[in-house]
Amino acid sequence: MPLKPDPEEHPDGTLFSCRNLSVKIEGKLLLSIEELKFRSSLVTGLIGHNGSGKSTLLKLLARQMSASSGDVFFGDKSLQEWDRREFARSVAYLAQDTPPTRGLLVRELVALGRYPWHGAFGRYSETDADKTEDAMKLTDILHLADRLVDTLSGGERQRAWIAMMVAQDARCLLLDEPISALDIAHQVEILDLLRNLSQTRGLTVVVVLHDLNMAARYCDRLVALKNGHCVASASPAELMQAPVLKDVFGISMSVVPHPAEQGVLAYVD
Repeated sequence: MPLKPDPEEHPDGTLFSCRNLSVKIEGKLLLSIEELKFRSSLVTGLIGHNGSGKSTLLKLLARQMSASSGDVFFGDKSLQEWDRREFARSVAYLAQDTPPTRGLLVRELVALGRYPWHGAFGRYSETDADKTEDAMKLTDILHLADRLVDTLSGGERQRAWIAMMVAQDARCLLLDEPISALDIAHQVEILDLLRNLSQTRGLTVVVVLHDLNMAARYCDRLVALKNGHCVASASPAELMQAPVLKDVFGISMSVVPHPAEQGVLAYVD
């Protein structure tokens, strides 16, 4: 059943907000955003060409790196004000390059999501075991629980990592290109799963995607980045227009109605 509204959430539904944000590394400006908001309980896709700042922005939201200037707020507090464990109980992050899992069973990987709740020396409780099993059921990998993670297919492995995020009981999932190494069937499977988690559990999902048409199909909102700047933040219908896409990607693109459903498809002229 859907989660209750997060008590830290702003009255207008904003979960994350960025203000006068910039990231510089060795004098190079990687990100510069005056203001950007992420609404709760929606799937938001970060799109743009390589090097546009998508992964940098996601790492800032996940507290995996710090801004050179400006602020990122989660709920009504800046990220610096959040206790590390308290934040980890609310926000789960999955990097594009996941850590090695040699010798690890699927059940053990998913159980790692419970770490923010019991710590390094805490006891793995019955509640932790129940949350781990529920996460595997929800992501349809319970039948893989006693398999080694390294023996799974790419799609199954991604489901296991997402199950770990679900077991974490976080209200927000941040994922960096979770479908980049998958075939088309598994891409659809993973994006279906993320959208279902958002709709049925009330989770906020922010995901970096390279496939523009997949992003438009599965996301409630799209944030387009270009050279470290946010050039558009809108619904897919508003953003999937030829002039906007040309501004974002720097090439001429056309948009046609999707033949099988509502929405549109974009292609390069």
